[in-house]
Amino acid sequence: MNSSIQCIANTYELTTYFLERKYKSLVERENKNPLGTDGRIVLAWAKLIGEMWYGSGNVVRPDLFKRILGQYNVTFEGYGQHDSQECINTVLDFMAEDLFKHNKKPYVEQTDAEGKTDEEASQEAWNKHVYRNESIILDLFHGQYKSTVVCSLCKRLSITFDPFLMVALPIPTTKWENISGYIIQYDQNEDTYSNFRVQVKVKDNERVAGFRKAIEEVYGFDASSFLITWVCDMKVEKLFNNTQRIKDLTEQKQGVLLLF
Repeated sequence: MNSSIQCIANTYELTTYFLERKYKSLVERENKNPLGTDGRIVLAWAKLIGEMWYGSGNVVRPDLFKRILGQYNVTFEGYGQHDSQECINTVLDFMAEDLFKHNKKPYVEQTDAEGKTDEEASQEAWNKHVYRNESIILDLFHGQYKSTVVCSLCKRLSITFDPFLMVALPIPTTKWENISGYIIQYDQNEDTYSNFRVQVKVKDNERVAGFRKAIEEVYGFDASSFLITWVCDMKVEKLFNNTQRIKDLTEQKQGVLLLF
């Protein structure tokens, strides 16, 4: 929960909204949104934000906020570890309902994009979404996807424009590849001839140009002074160019990497 609170609290526009108490008229009105928390989440968050930004203590305990959040979503009732994205999504959803700008939540039908341009269908869908969900949360956090589905049987194309609160992106993981081979130097004669073994670590998402650069940095050979080949049974099987993937170097099974 700590990371979720820190994330939301450092959204400048939302924090300013709470510090300036612009929410008061919405949580004090008689006709509250039945889908919300009767303004309790908003008031608890406002208290927490005030303590975080204007409090005199070095430590702030979000006890009240956590207790109220747990009352409306039992997932966060205990003290176990929870997904930060799920927590942020839950808090913002409750806030959006409590801070809905109108007295009654209207019913709207889904937009049919057939026969309309993408711009027309998108705008119509967005207007309906705003009409039903208008709040400071929508203003700051909501966006819109274009979704295209093609039926595998009749090939009918269906296009919809759907709102979103969050976009989940994968965290890229970097892996390193150990690449070894031999380099033949130009300035050798028959008496001093020897294969010079090289080995470098390169990120798996690099290109062959990155391997060249690594050879230059570790061994001092000019990155543009050698060819990169794969030799098997005394024959050059492959010649690699700079745009190929590192995987192309490491997936070879028989033979040896030879630079010359």
